[in-house]
Amino acid sequence: MSDAAWGLSFGKFLELSFSNHATANRVAPCGHSLQRDCLRFYGFGSMVAFFRYSPIDILNVHLPPSMLEFSGHVQQEWIRKEAAELLGNIEAFYAEISDALDSMEQKSKHFGCKLSDMNDLQNHIMELKDQLRTERNYYTVMLQEAVMESSQGSGNFRPSRT
Repeated sequence: MSDAAWGLSFGKFLELSFSNHATANRVAPCGHSLQRDCLRFYGFGSMVAFFRYSPIDILNVHLPPSMLEFSGHVQQEWIRKEAAELLGNIEAFYAEISDALDSMEQKSKHFGCKLSDMNDLQNHIMELKDQLRTERNYYTVMLQEAVMESSQGSGNFRPSRT
């Protein structure tokens, strides 16, 4: 073997020796093709490997269409279940926050603070409650819209091309 061949892995050497077009057309002095008609034996220690050329048919690759069709029923049901679970989690989360704000509001009434400080605290708690209601409504509406889109969707999925 040549010095360049020693630097290759054995598998790569075999790949190049069988599929390289430069070696495919080499003809031995007797007229036989060195690639197709010769048997190759390789040995290492007490092991011997025997290789013979076998032509293969090159097949074509057919890519699927860029839009994949899905049945939709299974996916829609899964989305509905996930949405219901998420809505339940959202309700529990916002109820916990609302309870904490109510508790703060009740505790603030029992403190002996100045009237102006107490009013500031009450106003701040009211602002937080308003923000809580606004965010809760926003996320609930967004989730319901997503569920409606999934149930009215055509079942088509177009992969993004980045």
